[in-house]
Amino acid sequence: GLAKDDVDCGLVGGMTWCFFSYKMYERPPEDVYAIHCYWEMEHAELISEAEATDESEYAGMLGQWKGAKLESPTIERVAEISTSLNYPTPLVALASASLDSQPGWVVLDGNRSTWYPESDMPEGCSGFAILKIHVGRQLLGFQNQPERKKYLVVENIQKLPREIIAAYEGFLCGEQNGEAERNQQHPQNSTVLKQHFDEYVKALSQLHGTSPAATLIDVYERFLSMAEKPNPSVDEDVYDSFSVLGQKFDEYIDALVSVGRSEGISSLIELFTPHWDHNLGYGKLGRAAFKAGQKEIASHFFVKIRAGMESYYRSDEMSLLAQIRNEEGKSQQAQELLLDCMQQLVKAIRECKYKSGKKMFTEKLGLHRSTYLRLFPKDGIQLTKHGIPLAGP
Repeated sequence: GLAKDDVDCGLVGGMTWCFFSYKMYERPPEDVYAIHCYWEMEHAELISEAEATDESEYAGMLGQWKGAKLESPTIERVAEISTSLNYPTPLVALASASLDSQPGWVVLDGNRSTWYPESDMPEGCSGFAILKIHVGRQLLGFQNQPERKKYLVVENIQKLPREIIAAYEGFLCGEQNGEAERNQQHPQNSTVLKQHFDEYVKALSQLHGTSPAATLIDVYERFLSMAEKPNPSVDEDVYDSFSVLGQKFDEYIDALVSVGRSEGISSLIELFTPHWDHNLGYGKLGRAAFKAGQKEIASHFFVKIRAGMESYYRSDEMSLLAQIRNEEGKSQQAQELLLDCMQQLVKAIRECKYKSGKKMFTEKLGLHRSTYLRLFPKDGIQLTKHGIPLAGP
């Protein structure tokens, strides 16, 4: 009654597998066969696919494209194909780009190089399928490109607020298929309740005309009350950081602050502290204390992160800790902490082989650099002295 129906199609092949995120039912049958064929060849070790960690190594392949000029082409993945497959070229690359201002991907494959517009593909799917479609189609002998748009499905099914509320509260009370009893779990740990929490809050807010913040507070506190009821078989996990209470903790804190109820955050921190004795928990509790203006408590948890987390330098909480130290008059400590974090991030960016990792490290570097320049606007020269760029990666 809450989630959409699971709809898809698959093929029987050499082993059990499912392409969960590929939305096969929104693709032409030939593309589905092509994806599966490519995957089978990968597992037979006849195709080896990898991320293009060094774009310059494959930049020359962009010359294989003879069509209209590509905008901002970036080679992302490369497939090496065994000669035993009799494929015309041993190396095929996938690049993201725009063509006539439309985003998409180009597969670089000699005179078979092909442009695949994003608008022809199922919404929300990554470009990982494109290389499989292209190479798989060549292996299977498919010649003409299909009309892909006609297979795309536009879903616009809207449930009424009262329908969402009835279904959610059925699970909340353990009435839907006897879920709570069947899984022998506390409702706090129900996957359904966690996944649809926000949808339920929105429905209640719409139906009763209450503010989203006030509604979220009311729902979260209902879960808190449920957690207080003793149940020895599941009590250990009720306050876990991955329960409803744990996953929605930050949103609850923000809602309390927005309605001027920060005074209640202290008791909440006390409640969860014994259950969150780990870096994830320290971050949640420290941020809550920081938002409530309890800087000493926040500092306590942030120091735990710095001491116990090997990659503390990529933690947002280090910027908050530096701000606290600066407010305490310990500006030198604050500067040293931020400079240390940024230097380690610069090193991590330089040594990281993967674009996703480089992007993450670059974002964290930008955060700490922004904090440093905000706290110490006259000391920007210190960044260059320590090998930290004033802008960009």
